[in-house]
Amino acid sequence: MSYSIQALAKLAGLSPRTLRYYDQIGLLPAQRNPQNGYREYSAAQVDQLQRIRYWQTFGFTLAEIQELLTQPLADQDAALRRQREALRTEQARLTKLLQQLDRTLAAHQGGPQMTDSEKFAAFKQQALTTNDQQYGAEARQRYGQAAVTASQQKFAHLSAADYQAMQAIEQRLLTDLAQVAQTQDTTGPTAQRIFTAHKRY
Repeated sequence: MSYSIQALAKLAGLSPRTLRYYDQIGLLPAQRNPQNGYREYSAAQVDQLQRIRYWQTFGFTLAEIQELLTQPLADQDAALRRQREALRTEQARLTKLLQQLDRTLAAHQGGPQMTDSEKFAAFKQQALTTNDQQYGAEARQRYGQAAVTASQQKFAHLSAADYQAMQAIEQRLLTDLAQVAQTQDTTGPTAQRIFTAHKRY
């Protein structure tokens, strides 16, 4: 089945102008009807437009999408599966945060009270997820999966007091680092305090 530019625009929730632009930059080249010269789109191009819409939803630029579309379909599917896993992780994080928020609101209305540890569980899980996304691969390569897992479990079971103390230390380190970066004094007392704190924690 083929679509006119108007029909495909309506189907995909885009404007015909957007599809004309995609055609012009080679992101989604249209076929031309030999009788009237109008743009037409095949089933394969409909599938490609769906992939384009996925990548846009995931925050990729048109230039990045164009590069992705030059890869073999198997590689594109592998990249989509990675995005799917990221979505599942975010879905799980939001579910836990929603559950914790519901429990907090219920407790405020006289329902079951949360332990101090439960009050911070979702926040700690979010920190673990963010840290793993940024540094997980490097940490596993350097220290191994067992060490990473042990570190994550230790963090996940921090008491409320320990968690708050760690957050305060982290903020203090960031403030000190900003001061050192501004003054470029790497041997002064602030720099020495950062070094000592980093070794301790």
